Amino acid sequence: MTLRIKSIATMVVLTLTVSLSGCVSPGTTTDSQTETPGSKTTTVTSSPDTTTPATTATETSAPATGGRAVNYQILPQAPDHLKNPIEALKKEKGYFLFDEDKVLVIFMGERSTGGHSVSLKDIQAQDDTLLIKVIEKSPGPNDIVTQAFTYPMLILQLEDDFSEFKIQNQSEEYYPAAPNNLF
Repeated sequence: MTLRIKSIATMVVLTLTVSLSGCVSPGTTTDSQTETPGSKTTTVTSSPDTTTPATTATETSAPATGGRAVNYQILPQAPDHLKNPIEALKKEKGYFLFDEDKVLVIFMGERSTGGHSVSLKDIQAQDDTLLIKVIEKSPGPNDIVTQAFTYPMLILQLEDDFSEFKIQNQSEEYYPAAPNNLF
């Protein structure tokens, strides 16, 4: 009898561990960095309504293909005064530059579940053009995810001005510019 109770208790603990491992509470920001020779991947899952303060340091990219380095900062949340405009833009895939603040937001668009993310793979400048490569991730068929609409995005604070942006994912698809007539 005691062995059976221990087995049932172990199964309950394992079930809870597996069930909760894929869950992220609303407003959570997840940062992870993976470095391999010649590249750095930074993953940020962010929501504009998070309350986590921005405490990341400015990073400098290492140009991989002859461009120049870019000073930038990945923001874990949108600045307060940009939250409403971001809300208006987040449903569509694309990017938008808030010129005055030098904040570039890359939107993956609306997703029907959690488990999606967009992360920075490479960033460099060529003249007045900012070249960005991102990695889009989606959950696998057996992943446990939040059953709610999500809006994965990457928010970058830039130090320099750029007149043109070329942002593409790992499938070499380019992100379109979001229309700037919404504001």
